[in-house]
Amino acid sequence: LLFSSKGDLRPAHIKVDGEQYPVQARLKGDLLDHLRGEKWSYRIVLDQNEHWRGMTQFSVHNSGARSHLSEWAMHEIFKREGIITPQYDFIRLYLNEKDLGVYAYEQHFDNALLKANQRPVAPILKHNDEGYWHNVQSDLKPFYWTDVSHLELFNKENKDPDFLKLFEVAQS
Repeated sequence: LLFSSKGDLRPAHIKVDGEQYPVQARLKGDLLDHLRGEKWSYRIVLDQNEHWRGMTQFSVHNSGARSHLSEWAMHEIFKREGIITPQYDFIRLYLNEKDLGVYAYEQHFDNALLKANQRPVAPILKHNDEGYWHNVQSDLKPFYWTDVSHLELFNKENKDPDFLKLFEVAQS
């Protein structure tokens, strides 16, 4: 298992669509399928005031970690059904000027995702699954992580009181 956090971000440069961007990057993916061979998965955070295809934060990964075209097709179905869906497509990726080949990219869950889906900015919720992954690592069974985890925000950058009240309602 890979345990990572924002503290693991390191300066890098990525080159996509012929453009180079200064970024912070770290390894991503809970399972080691994201780290097999040379096509590792990364969380990419563009430096301030930078964006790529409307995103300031996204992931790139070996498409095999997400069933290749199946994941892309699922996103397309969600879009057609009006379900909030992150950008997901394929690119040729260079990291620190090394050609890594074709990767899938996926938008991070943030306010830009809501805006791109014509939705108001509101809390995007997630379960804190840290306890689950520690349990998997220890091979303890059974573990109903949804019963013991608490809800957290993906889009923590919003400090508006009305926004925080919506989050409190969701948590309750």
